[in-house]
Amino acid sequence: MKYTGVIRRVDDLGRLVIPKEFRKMQKIKAGDPLEICLIEDGDMIIRRVDLSAKLVNVGKNMVSELHSTLQLDVFLCDAEKFLFVKSDKLKDIVDTPISGDLSYSIQKRKDFASETNVPHINESRYCYSYPIYTEDLYGSLVILSLEKIPDYKLKIVQMLSRIIASNLHSF
Repeated sequence: MKYTGVIRRVDDLGRLVIPKEFRKMQKIKAGDPLEICLIEDGDMIIRRVDLSAKLVNVGKNMVSELHSTLQLDVFLCDAEKFLFVKSDKLKDIVDTPISGDLSYSIQKRKDFASETNVPHINESRYCYSYPIYTEDLYGSLVILSLEKIPDYKLKIVQMLSRIIASNLHSF
């Protein structure tokens, strides 16, 4: 491990400023989550936390089961892009941006339902989104269907989004 050290003082409130050069090198923006770890010899390590990867690790098995059980296109996304996809037609949309309406509903922690044109396949679909959130993670469980989805199936999807969120706390 290469040592690149800077000495900083902790203020009265316990805050520590990470030097701008370090933030730029590590692509750390205001509001990004950081993990502070104590290691055996008493030293501390500060590292970035990839919340999107955490969401995928926790939710991918449930998304796969939901897809096979309900025969629907199912996605996990954060407030910017699709993270994980279980679909027969839409396999190539991981890392592509989500719509502004969907992003807004995730940031506001609101359910979302709309008939929308899916640009990747140029077909109109019913889109339903249920937010997944903890204190510092925003994401959504999204399903697409050619027809309106019955309420009992939507309740299953909504329940699964809450289960994924509760499992994020223990992951």
